[in-house]
Amino acid sequence: MDLSLRKILKLEGFKGSSVLAGKNGLEREIHSVTVGEVPDIANWLTGGELILSTFSAVKKSKKDQIEFAEKIIKSKAVALVVKLKRYINSLPDEIIKLADEQNFPIIEVPSEIRWTDLIQEISRLITDEQFALLERSNQIHHYFLDKVIKGGGWHSLGVTTAGLINRSIVIMDFDFNILDQFFINEGEREIIENYFLNESDLKNKVSEEISKKENNDVKDRIVLPFKDEWSAAIIPIIVDEKILGFISTFELSNSLDELDFVALEHAATVGAIEFIKERVAFETETRIKGDFIDGLLSGQLSKEELLRRAKFLGCDLNQGCFVAAIGIDDFKKHAKGLTELELQEFKEEFFRFVSKIITRDHLNSLSILKNDVFLPPLTEIESKKYLEKIKILASEIQRNCSSRFFKHPVSIGISRFCDKLEKLKDAYKEALTALDVSRKFGKKTMTLFDEIGIHKILLRASETDFEELRSFYEETIGLLENYERNHQTDLIKTLVVFFECNENINLTANKLFTHRHTIRYRLQRISEITGLDLAKSEDKEKLSFGLKIKDLISRE
Repeated sequence: MDLSLRKILKLEGFKGSSVLAGKNGLEREIHSVTVGEVPDIANWLTGGELILSTFSAVKKSKKDQIEFAEKIIKSKAVALVVKLKRYINSLPDEIIKLADEQNFPIIEVPSEIRWTDLIQEISRLITDEQFALLERSNQIHHYFLDKVIKGGGWHSLGVTTAGLINRSIVIMDFDFNILDQFFINEGEREIIENYFLNESDLKNKVSEEISKKENNDVKDRIVLPFKDEWSAAIIPIIVDEKILGFISTFELSNSLDELDFVALEHAATVGAIEFIKERVAFETETRIKGDFIDGLLSGQLSKEELLRRAKFLGCDLNQGCFVAAIGIDDFKKHAKGLTELELQEFKEEFFRFVSKIITRDHLNSLSILKNDVFLPPLTEIESKKYLEKIKILASEIQRNCSSRFFKHPVSIGISRFCDKLEKLKDAYKEALTALDVSRKFGKKTMTLFDEIGIHKILLRASETDFEELRSFYEETIGLLENYERNHQTDLIKTLVVFFECNENINLTANKLFTHRHTIRYRLQRISEITGLDLAKSEDKEKLSFGLKIKDLISRE
């Protein structure tokens, strides 16, 4: 409601009135009017009131008059209307001075004015303004509703909102990624885009403002200064009491009025509907893609049916594909303390994030959320050339995930190239195996099935006879670990680097910044402690095998 004190003063009841103080506050908005003839009236004010008073409750004491007025001025009231000459002849100078300092209007009306007439006239105007606001609000609501029914999406929402309030609009998701934007003119585009580009801490600032809200009312608008006297007005988009995004506009040359905020709040409601529509579409797509994988693994779908379903999902598998399994390391550990709903929301958020990276450069791909694993078959005729592209993509996914989900390390397993559709089931299993090896052995965060070698055997053995593996470890590397607990040595690290350097003592010494004689001494101590001779190939294999088991055991 945009009912300012300046507009109120044009009423017939204020004829002959004069502004005694606070002339700079005449644009304040009035929400109600009340008579204040009790000393503690300030204690009962909630904000936006126009106070009418004759000072009858404090007529005998100048000190009481000053205290009475001071409390009203420092309250959330809009202004004070006084009738003089009946109980007091004039206001103390201290009151006038304080009101001017606070830009708090004090208006004197003629003594013959009746409070009841003035209240009735002001209330009628307030009611008219409220009704007009409600009527306009309903018009805006139906206008937005029409846009929703027509399915215009984010762009339609941005254009519609900008048209209603004649301001630039930016719509963002929870992470302040821009979903759509519409600028009134190119001058504003440059200012606003620079703001979002340079304000890296925007999310933290908004979160801080939300935390300050009384009763944590996230529905409240947020206003942030961003250039000179300009500010960004940000309205949260809320679904199920959770903020999913924001609609932002900007106070550049003129301030937003109440009707502008009404339009923005309706736009946020429509934005919530858009998020719900996206969620429904996502859940439907996830179910259909899950059915595709189930059909693939069951072996019940023909080649023609698999091709048809994949093509329906936007992926042409005629030329073959790789399968990449992307998973969050120690997912169960990270999931502790989360509710089932929070867990699902996190998985969906992670999946959406990864899918965006994949489809940005690989449109002909299929990203599937299944059993906490993300499966994008990526197709290309030249498999060797495309494998390099997949490695680049995998590195990009890991880099982006480490910055976005820094508490959740990501591993990736990549299958061999699958040139026959009937082998796609095997490629799927290869990707999962490579992912499992990557997680359990911790060698690197991206693992190719072709490169995991003996780790495949160890992985299968760990599933069938883990105690046998542990026993082998205790008889080899376990002896070195026991020794190192009581001695300041680097025998295991030396052995690892020795094998990495293809048993070249000079290279090992250089890599460890140690003299080669020291390396020889350490290798001799390893042989003495384990009883295994590093000059014999069979004994070297045992120690190498023991190191691999150590990696597996340390990840369990």
